[in-house]
Amino acid sequence: EQHNTALLYHLSLELAANLNEENVAHRALQAATEAVGVQRGNILTFEEDGERLRLLAVTGYDRETVDSLNQRLSWTASRGVTGRVVRTRAATIVPNVSQDADWIPISGLDDWAQSILSVPLVAGNRVVGVLNLLSEQPDFFKIENLSLISAFASPVALSLQNAGLYESLRQRLAELEILANTSSALRKAQSYADIPPILLTKAVEGLNANAGVLLLLENGE
Repeated sequence: EQHNTALLYHLSLELAANLNEENVAHRALQAATEAVGVQRGNILTFEEDGERLRLLAVTGYDRETVDSLNQRLSWTASRGVTGRVVRTRAATIVPNVSQDADWIPISGLDDWAQSILSVPLVAGNRVVGVLNLLSEQPDFFKIENLSLISAFASPVALSLQNAGLYESLRQRLAELEILANTSSALRKAQSYADIPPILLTKAVEGLNANAGVLLLLENGE
């Protein structure tokens, strides 16, 4: 108990200082799997639309696989055990997935799992995501595991929310900087003919694109 309390305390301090969502999720997942003694788990967070979920961190898979799963699948908060946890905001243990009516296995991710521990990540009044731990053994997770990971969930959720807010602010500041630079460059234009190249160059730079084309209407056609 003292070990887990100390682990939770140090994890909270570590996550609070991290302003990158993926780093927060990977570190939290690492700590959770080690504390419970499993090899596999994942953290899902909400997309901007507030309806769909995406994999933010998953153990045992590389970044390319995670990106592929996110492109191939569409997680919604209305389906599966994860959806139930989002709706009820209640942590749960599924001792045997074959006996749970909400269980929807995902090929290549968790179709091998026999039991699950699933915890909502709640910051304030908002569910920001779900942390899932998986085991190949039925009846693997105990009530003390649920209590520990539920305690983990609060600092993880708050850190994810803070990291998301920081990223939004950083992106907004970057956009404002692009606009300011573009405005400054346009003021130096000597003629109308100088304007399109400036706009195109700034657009390519701002979006980190490799190239760009600007097309102008000629006689309205």
